Amino acid sequence: MNFLVLDDLKKRRSVLADALQKKRHSAVTCVISQDFINAVDGPLPDKILIEMKTWLQGKSVYNYFNILPKLENIPIVLYNTTDTHASIVGRTPNEKDRILPEGIKLDEIISIAEQDV
Repeated sequence: MNFLVLDDLKKRRSVLADALQKKRHSAVTCVISQDFINAVDGPLPDKILIEMKTWLQGKSVYNYFNILPKLENIPIVLYNTTDTHASIVGRTPNEKDRILPEGIKLDEIISIAEQDV
């Protein structure tokens, strides 16, 4: 399975990518908006893991480049969400999307990410 991980915290991003790779998945990691835009312009992943605060930092750039339609058919695991941000505004939800609250453990994120593909 091919994953795309968007997270600006180096340690969390590395732990997620390493754990996925140990389970024989591929994981492309993105730190900044430009990395993410470039990644979705290429071959699309099977699933995307997005840290909510990182997404919100690049939201205006993603809207400007109109990448949300490209993401509609890809399940997204959106983690570290708050009650006020429980989805990606402007994107039609996918039935396999998963919204995970703040404070969830990384191994739980990985376990949930491996489901439903």
